[in-house]
Amino acid sequence: MNRSMNHQISRVVCCLLIMVAGTLAASADDASATSATTNTTPTTTTTTNASTNAVDTGAASTNDASAISSTTNTTPTTTTTTNASINAVDTGTASTNDASAISSTTNTTPTITTTTNESTNVVETAAAGSIPTAPSPAVAYQPFSLAAEAGTTGLGGTAGWRFADHFGLDGGMDYFSFTLNRTISGIPYSAHLRMMSENAGLNLYPWKDHSFHISLGAYFNQNRLTGTATSDGTLTVNGFLVPAGQSVKLEYQQQPVDPYVSIGGNVYFDKARHFSMGTELGAFYLGNPRVSVTNPSGTVPQSDLNTYQQQAQHDLKKLPVWPVLKISFCYSF
Repeated sequence: MNRSMNHQISRVVCCLLIMVAGTLAASADDASATSATTNTTPTTTTTTNASTNAVDTGAASTNDASAISSTTNTTPTTTTTTNASINAVDTGTASTNDASAISSTTNTTPTITTTTNESTNVVETAAAGSIPTAPSPAVAYQPFSLAAEAGTTGLGGTAGWRFADHFGLDGGMDYFSFTLNRTISGIPYSAHLRMMSENAGLNLYPWKDHSFHISLGAYFNQNRLTGTATSDGTLTVNGFLVPAGQSVKLEYQQQPVDPYVSIGGNVYFDKARHFSMGTELGAFYLGNPRVSVTNPSGTVPQSDLNTYQQQAQHDLKKLPVWPVLKISFCYSF
């Protein structure tokens, strides 16, 4: 009986030893696991580096634990992780790891700064490129001008100099001649009119940016009208009958220096105001014209010629001024 009891006790002790041994083995396994977890710092660094490399290459990590470890140890690897995030953003690769995405989101401050700088540079570049070049100021006038003109004083040309904003000088000459039939104080003449004159004047410009001007000056007048009336047997001078075949001559000359006034302006064809068309409207005063009447054959009494001459001069003075109307084509420089 004692032997049987000893045998049972031995079996119980063996079972207890086996249980203790199993417990110790389990504790040893737990201790090993704990030791592995405790010593994750070097491993974390390695994993972090691997994660960083994965981010640099644009690959997404599928290991949540590594991602968590990477997120946990972002303090010593902030620079590396930041660079990795920037590289990931630059390459446009999206990570499929939630934890990595959170880490990237956490370290977006440098990325935002970079983006902000890029935006600033773009804005500054666009602003610099969009600044328009200031246009050159418009030309108010060209100081010198040459013009070809035609009008009631004949055909000719004019030269001008605008020496100030409101003042200028000009001078020119005109010439033209033609024949006409004209009856003067009852006697019909076959006449020849020569228009020849020179002018010089001062131009006043009320507005410095406009070509409109008022001109005051003088005409040096050599206009002359000569006419011949040949008698057909019915021509009379102050009641005296001129024999057929004889003639009466008349010469009319205007005052040699005549004051004038006019207004004018130009229409320009280009912005630089080089080419233009000008107009002038005015008149010059004729004063006292000189009229002479002669009879080459000498058959008409001088008293009759003098009386007729006074009558002709009176009639011609009815036109006290000579109209000035000109159109010109001008080049200014």
